[in-house]
Amino acid sequence: MSHPLYLNLPVTDVARAKRFVEALGLAVDTTFSNEQATCVRLNDGVMLMLLARPLFQSFTKKDVGDPMTSTQHFITLSFDSREAVDDFHQRAVDAGATTEHDAEDSGFMYQRGFNDPEGHQWGLFWMDASQMPPAA
Repeated sequence: MSHPLYLNLPVTDVARAKRFVEALGLAVDTTFSNEQATCVRLNDGVMLMLLARPLFQSFTKKDVGDPMTSTQHFITLSFDSREAVDDFHQRAVDAGATTEHDAEDSGFMYQRGFNDPEGHQWGLFWMDASQMPPAA
């Protein structure tokens, strides 16, 4: 049984969040988007919902944290090459993101990270699992 995943994130400015993901080259699904939400189709089974904070709050009784000051998740995307990681990272920075950490190259894995304009942390990586060192 397939269970598509909808990852919901609170944002203070839906229009800015939409411009940011479009600058990354990500596909906005207009069927599920309006002035209160932007749906980003990451692949056939994973959608990223960028919800205005009041709408996000309506789905939970818990306090909504501030991603500028705390972290509860990382959005991590896998890429086909180191160059693709660097390209996506550069597009993010050009669109207003800040670098979370410099590139880390472990040989079998290459990764970078950034914070989007709303403060959400994103991780980007390429990995050649055949080159992973054996487990200790």
